[in-house]
Amino acid sequence: MVIDSRLGLSLLACSLLLAVAAAGCIEDDSGDTSDSGSATPDAEPTKTSAADAASGRTASRDDSAVNDGEDVSPATSGDSALNNSGQQGANDSGSPQIDSAVSARDAAGDEDGSAGSNDAISAQQEAAADAFDPGPAVPIVVNSGSTADYNLSDGEYKLFYFDAESGQTYTISPLSGIVRGYVSTSAEVSASNYQYATDEAVGTVSFVAPEAARYYIAVVVSGGGASGPFQVADGGQLVSLGATSVTLDAPNGEDTWFFHFPISAGTGYNIEVQGPASPAVIISAAPRPERSRENQLLHGAWGMSGNLPLNNDIEAISVSQSTSGFYYFSVKVFETMAVTITLSQQ
Repeated sequence: MVIDSRLGLSLLACSLLLAVAAAGCIEDDSGDTSDSGSATPDAEPTKTSAADAASGRTASRDDSAVNDGEDVSPATSGDSALNNSGQQGANDSGSPQIDSAVSARDAAGDEDGSAGSNDAISAQQEAAADAFDPGPAVPIVVNSGSTADYNLSDGEYKLFYFDAESGQTYTISPLSGIVRGYVSTSAEVSASNYQYATDEAVGTVSFVAPEAARYYIAVVVSGGGASGPFQVADGGQLVSLGATSVTLDAPNGEDTWFFHFPISAGTGYNIEVQGPASPAVIISAAPRPERSRENQLLHGAWGMSGNLPLNNDIEAISVSQSTSGFYYFSVKVFETMAVTITLSQQ
């Protein structure tokens, strides 16, 4: 068979081209893969473990920072954390786990969710406070003994009020432990808005009213339910050391007059009452002004009765039990009498 030389050359050239093309395809399948591999760093700028995702933490893939022992701070938001490591584009395009973890953490309030829980509790407490209606303020009769009653559940409060005289000393008690009394001339008195408050241990508060005004008392219970009575007592007439002459009326045929005087710590005093020899009188002394329902000094240190003149000592230890800076005494008469009361230090 005779083959034309030109046709043979053409066939040879085609064979060579096919061989070269086949070699190129083999190279593409098994050769350099740097183009496809280079996408990996761009697609994964950060690593997020399951624990980190749950707590909202993202760790930078910057090996130099890890190798140098530097701390990897938690991200405050998906974009800002990655902006610091130069990976803004990656976060926007390929990190849905980071965004979801940060969103979960932001919704909780912080990494452990405590702030979110506290906010929820505060909202519940505020809602409960708004829903609770203490009712109108209840008037208190000063010096009537423990006649102001409350019966409250945990977190509830009740409002009372009394009218004070200018310059008079007042003591409110007993409101202690989980029950506290907050006092103010504002009807909006509360545990965060008050002028005076009972102390937790003894449960009393004493103050001198600078002017005539209406005082409100918010009785607040915290830590459980509580009920009971309390009272407001004044100090009676203020007297000073030395001799004071007064007329004690007895319109009811049996009347008690109350007095108070300023004291110094660690000091004892003597009280003497002079006047008509009859009828007999009753004298009582106490470190506190609270009254019984029979209108007598509730915390009396001593009492004595007889015809005038009468005198007795007030021991320094009794003086130290005062919670107001004053000491108190009373004189009970059965008819109108003009007497002289003399106070002196021991």
